[in-house]
Amino acid sequence: MDYTQNTKIILKVSNLKVSYEDFVAIDGVSLKVRKGEIVGLLGHNGAGKTTLLKTIVGIVPHTEGSIVLGNEQVDQLPVHERVRKGIIYVPEGMQVFPFMSVEENLEVAAHNNRNTIKQRLNMVFELFPDLKKDIKKMAGHLSGGQQRMLVIARALMTQGKIFLLDDPFLGLTPKVINRLGGAIVDISRCGYGILLAGQHVKIILKLAHAAHLLVNGKLELSGKPDDLSNHPLLHKTLFGTQFSRDVQAI
Repeated sequence: MDYTQNTKIILKVSNLKVSYEDFVAIDGVSLKVRKGEIVGLLGHNGAGKTTLLKTIVGIVPHTEGSIVLGNEQVDQLPVHERVRKGIIYVPEGMQVFPFMSVEENLEVAAHNNRNTIKQRLNMVFELFPDLKKDIKKMAGHLSGGQQRMLVIARALMTQGKIFLLDDPFLGLTPKVINRLGGAIVDISRCGYGILLAGQHVKIILKLAHAAHLLVNGKLELSGKPDDLSNHPLLHKTLFGTQFSRDVQAI
């Protein structure tokens, strides 16, 4: 699908800047995410990926630029209003409620839309059948991969339109990464936008429709995943080496 031609823009970030006194953490970042699209955000530790996601949802204040959700500028709204309108940030790590069951974890996320709980549970269990099997299990007893799936499933129980996923593959085995990656693709096919940040270059570029390389708060590369995967700047930035077809980005 040609997302630049046929699909509605859900999120538009324009010339976003975040400064702390003399330090510029995010410097003039502009990007778009369309309905049903996965946009990859790559960068080394400290490049500004988490800061950018937190700025979009309102946790970190910006000093310049705009954030538009659909047709509405939301950058002056507090976090809870941006969440209510559909920007859902899923932070790095496994932040489940460990002493609540899988079912309770999911239901608590739907407190603002109780009338659609059954419908959303059905969708979640289609995407994550393992969670349905363990619906009564305490979340703290799930495996690391299952907990990560539960965190993303819980985000789906909200009235989200776009999901900001911060390094969802961190610490997972290759097998679980592939399963979770497949679920993320299925989520996008349901019409949600996804901004997928992390350092797992190979899987992110495999899943994404478009991608960006963030270097010290600036977007230094933007384009199709195949173009970025073959670009020497990406290899030099993330792997400290010039591009070689023998280099495996994992």
